[in-house]
Amino acid sequence: MEKYTPLLQKSALFEGMDDKDIGSMLKCLNAHTKDFVEGGMILGEGQKVSWVGVVLEGRVQVVREDVHGNRIIMAEWGPSDLFAEAFAPAELEDIPVSVFSSGKSRILFVDFKKIMTQCSAHCEFHSLLISNMMKAVAKKNIVLSQRIELLGKRTIREKLLSYFWAKQKETKKSRISLPFNRGELADFLCVDRSAMSRVLGQMRDEGILSFKKNVFELHLKD
Repeated sequence: MEKYTPLLQKSALFEGMDDKDIGSMLKCLNAHTKDFVEGGMILGEGQKVSWVGVVLEGRVQVVREDVHGNRIIMAEWGPSDLFAEAFAPAELEDIPVSVFSSGKSRILFVDFKKIMTQCSAHCEFHSLLISNMMKAVAKKNIVLSQRIELLGKRTIREKLLSYFWAKQKETKKSRISLPFNRGELADFLCVDRSAMSRVLGQMRDEGILSFKKNVFELHLKD
């Protein structure tokens, strides 16, 4: 696990901890890793969650299906990102989403109750771990509210512009590389792929947007 220490220091769960602290914490929490192939199910809809996951390698997608079987990508997370922290504390008997590996991935699993309960060794940094966990849940709620705002846009163009603008603001770059292919982007925005492709073409022809594969750049005038 030592090679992942620099990455874990970037994770919301281990923020403010040094190499030695993280190593001690992982032993205290009985953390373990597991590898997944592309498309492998990490967490299935209807399961109960008692752990939180940290992406060490690869990327994962949080997916939900509607009553008609349409696939909706709720979120996508990469290295150092935390997931399932919104479900574990709720102690739901059956969660409403599934989590899949979008490529080969390696995940660190940590028991949620061990995070939130001071161990018998009274680790110096366990209080910081609990605080980090609470902050992570609060930040994820903000992310989910932003997601709701995005899905509330009335047209495909509005959804695309809102999403690209948010990504530019997040990365502080005019040119952004998306973690999705076109089909996945349509699933993320909850729109028809063919209709989305037409709108993307129109926006390119109007000079609003340029793109090549999954790299996009907005050209909005102030």
